[in-house]
Amino acid sequence: QQEIEYRVKQLTSDPAFQEKLKKMSDDEKKNAIEEIKTQGEKALRLFYLSRKILQDHKIDITPNEVEQEINTPLDAMFKEQSPEQTNQTSENRSLAMSRLVLAKAENFFIAKAKIVASKPKKKKEATSDKKPKTAAKKTTPAKKTKKST
Repeated sequence: QQEIEYRVKQLTSDPAFQEKLKKMSDDEKKNAIEEIKTQGEKALRLFYLSRKILQDHKIDITPNEVEQEINTPLDAMFKEQSPEQTNQTSENRSLAMSRLVLAKAENFFIAKAKIVASKPKKKKEATSDKKPKTAAKKTTPAKKTKKST
């Protein structure tokens, strides 16, 4: 539920989405909310699967990595503009942790991936050139007759 609320909050803060929302019918709004719920559920499933992979393979996330994730170049750009942006809230930490979990699970799979050459597919012979096989009809040769001279 928190994930869905967060996603709705993010979308409603977007002016373009607000305009789009005003133009939607009630059914379209219901469908949009259902889509947000579906996306939220999928995101959570992916997060918990990724976290399980990290646990099973003893892949750790250090506090230093979380700090680095929070202090991205984009954050550094806004650092001078707004002191509020530099506060490392629990929301920022949670987002950074989620991104790291997903990235580390993805990196794990990429590292374990093996490229296997596929077998070439056999081409089907063109059947249009061949006549269909049918049972051969037995015919008796015509008898030769002697011409009298």
